[in-house]
Amino acid sequence: MFNLRSIDINLGNASSSTAWAQAGATLGELYYKIANTSNFLGFPAGVCLTLGLGGHISGGGYGNMMRKYGISVDNVIDARIVDVNGRILDRKSMGEGMFWAIRGSGGASFGVILAWQFKLVPVPGNVTVFRVHRNLAQNGSDIVYRWQQVASLLPDELFIRAMPQLENGTVNIAFIGFFLGQANNLLPLMLINSLCVRASLSFLSGSRLHSS
Repeated sequence: MFNLRSIDINLGNASSSTAWAQAGATLGELYYKIANTSNFLGFPAGVCLTLGLGGHISGGGYGNMMRKYGISVDNVIDARIVDVNGRILDRKSMGEGMFWAIRGSGGASFGVILAWQFKLVPVPGNVTVFRVHRNLAQNGSDIVYRWQQVASLLPDELFIRAMPQLENGTVNIAFIGFFLGQANNLLPLMLINSLCVRASLSFLSGSRLHSS
C-alpha cells in the first residue's frame, strides 16, 4: 500500500514558484498547503475539494481562474508516470509527445500518474465571490442569453458560470461568480463603456458580494 498524497511547495518569486503534488492528494489538501505557505499564490483548478489531483489534472482541470490562467494542465511543467514496462519517467525521459498526451487525455491511457509539477500563479490576498438565483418567472432565460453575450467581454479576472437546474417544476439558474480582487474593485470594472458588459449589471445588482 502506497500513500501518494505528498505535496511539496517551492517558493520563488511571483513567476517562479512551483509545487510537486502526488496523484493521490486532493484539491482541498493542495489548496490548504498553498494557503499555509503563501497568501498570494494559488493554482487554477476545480472547486470540488475532495477530488483527486491525479484524475482532475489528467482530464484537463477546469476551474474558476481559467479565464486568467488557463486550465490546470496549462500550468503543468513536469510529471512522473509509470509506463507499461514499469519504468518511472519524467518529462524528459517520456518525451514531449507523451507529456502532451497525458495533460488532458487521461493519465491512465498511457500509464499510471504518480505526481505532477506545476507553476503556482499570483493571486490577491482577497477575492470576491457572489451567487445570484433567477427562475423563468424572473426572466431567467433572458438573463442566460445576456450572460452568453457578456461572458467573453468581461475582464480576465472575473469568471461567471451559469448553472440551470430543474427544481419544483421550474428551471432555476444560479449565476456563480469569482473575481480576483475585492468587491470595491469589481463594481467599477462592470461599469466600463460597453453596452454588453453593462447589461450584466441586471443580475449583479441583485447579488450579495463577499470578499474573503
